[in-house]
Amino acid sequence: MIYNIHQILKKYSLLITIMQEHQPMTELLSQYYDSILKELTDSAATVFDDFPSSFYNNLSAKIIPKMKIQCEKILNILKLDQNHQHLEKRKQFADLIQLLKHDGAIRELTIDRESLMVRIRQGNGSYDRKALFHIPYSKRQRVSSQRFNISGDPCLYLSVYPGLKLFANEMLELAWMESGMPKVFHFCLYELQEKLVFLHFAKKGSEYLQEYDDSKTDEQKADRLEAIEQYLLTLPLRIACFVGIDHKYLKSNTYYYEEYVIPQLLMEWIQQSSCFDGLAYQSASGFHEARLLDSYNVVIPTKNIDLMDGHDKRLKKCFKLSAPEKISILEDIRKTENEMMEVIKYSKRLEEALLINPASGRHPYRRLLAICYSLYSIYSSLENENDLNAAFPMQQLDALYHSLLLISKTTLIISEKP
Repeated sequence: MIYNIHQILKKYSLLITIMQEHQPMTELLSQYYDSILKELTDSAATVFDDFPSSFYNNLSAKIIPKMKIQCEKILNILKLDQNHQHLEKRKQFADLIQLLKHDGAIRELTIDRESLMVRIRQGNGSYDRKALFHIPYSKRQRVSSQRFNISGDPCLYLSVYPGLKLFANEMLELAWMESGMPKVFHFCLYELQEKLVFLHFAKKGSEYLQEYDDSKTDEQKADRLEAIEQYLLTLPLRIACFVGIDHKYLKSNTYYYEEYVIPQLLMEWIQQSSCFDGLAYQSASGFHEARLLDSYNVVIPTKNIDLMDGHDKRLKKCFKLSAPEKISILEDIRKTENEMMEVIKYSKRLEEALLINPASGRHPYRRLLAICYSLYSIYSSLENENDLNAAFPMQQLDALYHSLLLISKTTLIISEKP
């Protein structure tokens, strides 16, 4: 089947999931690149009506050939990394960035003064503002390998909501998910005191498509079409930066991830750049819900360390921080103990009723009982102090929500029957 560009960009959304355990990055990316390039080539040859024919002509004549060159370069960079040829690896990556700059594919995002961002730190301790800033250089041994920074190199990770401050709570939700959904954490609001400029990887392909579809004038459509072309030109690099890692939080002491080679090279380039303060990027969380949010993340490398306190001199001036606030899911869930006891009592009555009058698996009582069991399982998981994060119960809650939604729709259909 041949797809149009709308369908292809939605199909190849980021984050990339590793389907085979321990699959080498070169093999994974090679297969992924071959697949998307073939579908783009087939689409360009067909010429659909979702975009002007000139776009598809440009796709075939210019964009796809440039994407192929980038794919080859990225695969070669990974091979150089495997062979410990680190100087050549960095040279090849610099050449890749130059290609993107030459093609006009590098987009910037400016975040203005007084914009709000948020950072969280998991733990039950008493934290001041400095404890929620980046790790000081004097304690750099505590900096683990992350997607956009190498071990021992402090960076400042923040979440941002792009809309009205009234709805800015969403960025806290994203920061929480990015941190592995800890049950106890502190958060701190960052108010920007001067504008910052970021390399723009914050917007998803589907967002560019929606903006194009919603455009009212020819000028707006032309502008969004150019943005889509730029997105396609950076797609090989974006793909290499957004490969998921299974069981990431179980392997937090790991110092090297092959999946992080390209994004860490990108951050090294930004750190040495005079054009960008950091990188704005879409969620790289393994939680699907995080990728549905409008909020995005920024990561700012440290460049000019103050030897007195180990913090970046400019970043200290860039932000005004709120007093840290603590959120404890453990404490909040325990406040619902009485309600949970009512659920348990209700489930006991259902069990007794089913013992007296056995019913089929589709009987409403059995469905209600299953919901009670799910609620109790979620409650128990959240209350358990030995489980440090809420990822599993949140997945259970999401599944329960969809079950209840299905029951609600079924009930509505039945009630609407003549």
